[in-house]
Amino acid sequence: MYRILTLTVGLCVSVMAQADAYGVFEMPGQTRTEVYYQDDDHIRINAGQDGYMLVSGGKVYSVMNQGGRKVAVNMDEMGRAMAQFSQGNNRSGDSSAENVEIRKTGKTETVSGYEGHVHEVSINGRTLEVVLSDHPRVVAATQGFLKAMVRVGQMLDPEDSGSTRKMLKDLDETGYGGILRQKEGLTLIEAKEVDKPDSFYQLPSDVDMMSMPNR
Repeated sequence: MYRILTLTVGLCVSVMAQADAYGVFEMPGQTRTEVYYQDDDHIRINAGQDGYMLVSGGKVYSVMNQGGRKVAVNMDEMGRAMAQFSQGNNRSGDSSAENVEIRKTGKTETVSGYEGHVHEVSINGRTLEVVLSDHPRVVAATQGFLKAMVRVGQMLDPEDSGSTRKMLKDLDETGYGGILRQKEGLTLIEAKEVDKPDSFYQLPSDVDMMSMPNR
């Protein structure tokens, strides 16, 4: 009996370890975004019916539906192409580090069934209200979304991708790594665990790869 119980517990732990995080976020004026997160090398973000972004191992792809066919772009190749075209142009953006302070207000708020703690976030003097959670499902969905953005940013705009990495670090330091609601930003609609096959995080076999022009 003890051996059977041990095997059963071991099986349950194994199944739980294989579960993927799933989250749905909404931003003002935009379609809902679905996040599937298995680990840092297996992330899929669906944005409506037009396509999705895929983190698959060391690669990041944008997969689009065009006239009934699937077309994919290697984001690393796109980033190199953009860098070539922008050579010689001066960046007009301010690349200085943002001064961010996060303060817990002591208030709580429930969003989509998850209780969160209200924080005030000051960014270079501008204050926003953010509701954060330490619930594992919310944290995993948030981490998946932000880590995918970091990967894309490193390829498309390495100089500016540090802001998202810093956001991850700042959230981790609060002890509440999950975003439930962000004023003028993300709002969590749903968070749960799902089981997806490995093929879900791979390019489909019928996809057409789009080549980026070389100068």
